Formats: sequence, structure tokens, C-alpha cells
Amino acid sequence: MTELHTSSLSPSGVKPCLLVNGLLRSLQGSALDALEIEQVQTVQNTISTCLALVQCSLNRRQPIHRLHPELLGEILQLALPSTGGCLCEGVWNQAAALKAQRRAIMTFMQVCGRWRAIVLEMAAFWTIVDMSSGSAWSAACLERSKEAPLSVFLQYPLDAAQYLPLATRGHRIRDFFLDIPREHRAVFPTELPTILPAVPNLECLSIVTRCYIWDSDRPALDLERRQIIFPDPLPKLTRLVLKGPCWVPDGVPYHQLTHLHISQGMPLDLLSFLAFLGRCLSLEKLVLDDISIRSFENLSDDCIPTVELPALRLLTLGVDQSSQAASYVLENIHLSSPVTLRIIGVFAIDVLKDTRLHLPFTGTFDTLVIECTGEYMAVQAAGPHSGLLIHSVGTRYHWANVRETGEALRKALDRVLPCRNIKRVTIDSSACDATMRFLPDALSPVTLRLVDRCVQPGKGAQKERLHDMSTSGVSRFLDLGLTELEAWSMNDLLSPLPPIAPGSLRKYTFYHVRVAGSEESKLERHAMVEPPSHPGVDLRFVDNASWPKLDLPGVRPPCHLYDWK
Repeated sequence: MTELHTSSLSPSGVKPCLLVNGLLRSLQGSALDALEIEQVQTVQNTISTCLALVQCSLNRRQPIHRLHPELLGEILQLALPSTGGCLCEGVWNQAAALKAQRRAIMTFMQVCGRWRAIVLEMAAFWTIVDMSSGSAWSAACLERSKEAPLSVFLQYPLDAAQYLPLATRGHRIRDFFLDIPREHRAVFPTELPTILPAVPNLECLSIVTRCYIWDSDRPALDLERRQIIFPDPLPKLTRLVLKGPCWVPDGVPYHQLTHLHISQGMPLDLLSFLAFLGRCLSLEKLVLDDISIRSFENLSDDCIPTVELPALRLLTLGVDQSSQAASYVLENIHLSSPVTLRIIGVFAIDVLKDTRLHLPFTGTFDTLVIECTGEYMAVQAAGPHSGLLIHSVGTRYHWANVRETGEALRKALDRVLPCRNIKRVTIDSSACDATMRFLPDALSPVTLRLVDRCVQPGKGAQKERLHDMSTSGVSRFLDLGLTELEAWSMNDLLSPLPPIAPGSLRKYTFYHVRVAGSEESKLERHAMVEPPSHPGVDLRFVDNASWPKLDLPGVRPPCHLYDWK
């Protein structure tokens, strides 16, 4: 009994199934009772080894283990938190992001020996190097990444453990993220060029200062005062991210930057800021998040230049603190098609209230989507090559203020959109009747989609109001050439839909969405025995997961609102 070894399972020996059956018969009855405790433990260990071998054999037969190691490695990389080997875009909580990256890699390595070997061998898993995490992990990343390009994270002030390992690897660094804690927010790091290596292949530079947006303990941001970071210039740099800065880096080829993100710095001089942007002639994507502009009442309009950015394709403005700076930017940057403008934050709609605002790139727009949930309001508009996103979040747009908000938005959209060219309109709301007020009077859509998120249709006067408002809104468009109407609702009644005369619409579809967990609704049971009361309606029943996708291509970013996407 105690002489059984795993070598007996070799193909040239006895068949494994016979050995297993023999072992099972030997252990039945009182055979084990006659053995010493050490012998029983040996039997247990042998059986455990056999089970492990069998499990390994089963694992090797799984479809995922038949994939080529490089292909499996590529799949595992797609499951990492990082995208494209860089964590610097749109993510300010770098500590959490880096920990999530490290945790994911360690999890992959603990699945099985094959996955561990693949992760250890592929350099792409180790290219994000957190030099502030301790010498053991960063040293492992530098070694296992071989000669692959690196994304490096450092925290100021730098100690020898952070910068010495990079001395011979500067040519490999493509992304560099410098994190400056709040206590050093007013420091000009003059020692950096003496301790950091030259990075001739650097493509993305992010400098993030951890401080409050209105923190006045920082020096005023002087765009003409440059701080040297690296000993040599940065000939390949194309992306620059500055958050909470009181200085800008020197050695940057601003004329060749394609991506620029400035966020929450000290108040800027308008003329200096416009001159700064005017040097960035290759900009394709510009993000300005809650920047502040100093007052300039003494300047006449003739003294303020208009900035031409011929390559610009995306402009994102964050306005959680004030809409003033965003209005200045839109007034003095010429936006020509094709371009996408995103205005995001509490005061997003206030930017559109500026009567001086002119957006010539909207001339080709033909699609409009308005979403209103009571927690946020979003407007999407797009044409063949350009787009507009207005995304407002905050209690100031609660339904209690819906009349005031709707009137302001209606006037703004009427001014900045080519309303008579808009042919497709979507309303997505928990109160479609109220949101219909947001539509400009000049709209004459061909296709109208109403997505009613309200679960309860209301009772009595409330239900009648819903019916009256929807009827008046849809009837207005019927007189202007509406040919297709599509409605989505979880209500058990068709009352939100106005009665439409047969033949007045080319297509009239109502999607009744079942409440999650229910197999059949009251409306669905009723429709089985009696046809709908609305002539010509195509009544369809769908599951809760079938709500329509409303994001217009290229208008709303799929991940973080301030991503370059």
C-alpha cells in the first residue's frame, strides 16, 4: 500500500483506471484500520498527488489551454485595468489604479502554472512601473519588461530608490507621470533635471498636483515661466497633462502637441493663455477642466485675438465651478467642422446661455438626443462629421426647477443648433411630458423616439396631464412632417401615446418593456385577447435589458468623461 508512486501511471505501465480501481478496493472495508498513522498519511498524500495530476490533465483539455501562449497573453492583457499600457489619461486616482493593476497581475499568476509562466514571460504585463511602491515590485517590473517601452509613475519628492533604477532606462520611457502631494504644491522642483535621466522617446507627460481648485497657497500660474524637468529636450512628446499646476514644463515642443489637458490651476491671464494655445498648432484634442480666467474688463474686443487650431477635432470643457472661463474659450477659439465639443459639469447649460456664443460647426447636425433623469441632464447632437455633448449633473436641475431649466435650454438650443435641419429626435426621461418642453419651436423632425423611464403611469389628473402633454408635443410634429414614431415604456397602459389617425404615420411602434423579473405584464395579457386601441400601432414586448442605446457615435466618451476618446 505505501509503495504506490505516481510513476505507476506511465503509459508503459498498468492502465491508470485499473490502478485506481485496485486502490479503491484495497481501501474498502477494514484495510485502513490495520495501518499505522504514518502509513495512512502516506496514502492520503499519494491520493492527493493523483487528484492533482488528474486535475492538471483535465485543465490541459480545456479549450482555453489550447490557445497559443501569445494569444492567451493578449487576451489576459485586455482584462487589465490599464488601456494601451498607460494609466495617465483621465484617471486622477493613480494610487488606486496602480494597485488594481498590480492586483490583477497577481491574480492571473495564481490561476495555474501555465498562466503564471505566460505572465512572467510576456514583457507587456510589466511595462507600468510604480517607482513609489517599493524597490521589490518596481525592480521586478523593470527586469521582466525586458526592453519594452515603459510607463513610469513617480511621487515627488524623489528619493534615490525612485530615480536611480531609471538612470540607464530613460530611452525606454514613453509615458511619465509625476505626482506632487499637496504639501509641495507651491514648490518649483529645480533639482529634477540633475537626478532624472534623459527621455528622448517620451510621448506622454502628466504632472498632477494634489490640491484644491481654489487653493490660493500656490503661486500664480505664469505660462511664460517654464520649469526644466529633464536634462534634455523632449523631441517626441505629443501629449501633455497638467492638473493643479503653478508652473509649466520646459523643453516641450508645444508646436507639435496633439493632446493637451489643463485642469484646475491658478487663475490665468486671458491674453497669455490664448497666446499659449496659439503656439499649439497641431492640437487634435484639448481638455480644459475648471480652468480660471482673471478678469479683463479693461480689454476691448479688438485686443483679444481669435485662436485658430486647424487640426482640433475634440474640445472638452469641464465647468463644475464656473461657466465664465468656458465662455471665454468658446468666444475666442475658432471651431470649424469636423470637431466635437463636450461641455461637462454643473454649469454646462449656463455656457449655452451666453448670447454671444456662435458654433458654426453645428450647421450639418441632423440628430438630437435629450436625456433628463432628475439627477443629470444630457444633450447630444451630431451630424456626419461633428458632435456636441452638454452634460449637466447636480440638484440644480431637479424636476422642481424643470420649468426654468427647460425654458433656458430650449432658447439655447434654438440659438446654437440648426433646428430645421434636425430630422431625428429622441427624448429619454422619467417624465417625457416635462422634457418635451425642452425642444425648440423650430424643430420639425421626421423621426421621433420617446423613451419613458417612469414605472408608474400616474393616476387621475397626473395621468391626464401626461396624456395631454405627450399628445400636444407629438401632434405639433405631425403637422410638420413627422413620419416615424417610436415609444418605449414600462407602463401597463398606452395612455402616454396620443391617438394617431390611420395613415398619418409611415411607422408607429410601441415597445412595452417588462419589469425586471416578470415574465408577462398586464398589457401583454390584455393584448392577447383584445387588439390595441391605437389603430396602426406595432405593439412589441421586450425584456428589461432591451432599452435602446442612445449614445451617438463619437459624442459621448465610453469611459471617463475627460478621456481623449
